[in-house]
Amino acid sequence: MERTEHMAVNKITHSWNEDYTGLIFTGSQRQPTPVEVHNYCVAQHIPLEGVYIAAVRLGGEWTPPEDAKSIEIFEFGENCPVCGKAFVLDTDICPICHKRWDS
Repeated sequence: MERTEHMAVNKITHSWNEDYTGLIFTGSQRQPTPVEVHNYCVAQHIPLEGVYIAAVRLGGEWTPPEDAKSIEIFEFGENCPVCGKAFVLDTDICPICHKRWDS
């Protein structure tokens, strides 16, 4: 008899971050993968299309990996995905976060 192991389903929920600039997706078992986030949005009819930046908030003490169950995403649109300022096309870098526009 073949033994089959079943992994627990990673149930995902979502919420907005504090300033409504990004969505936070939280898994019941572990941090959701980008594909799980995409499939969740399709299943929940959440109209997210385009390019998104996944973010992690750093600070505080060491966190066990099993405690990190959320991923936060920000749209990469007309503004800097790091600082949120509008792109200025006559400069090479964002004046706030100093990231290059083209990288």
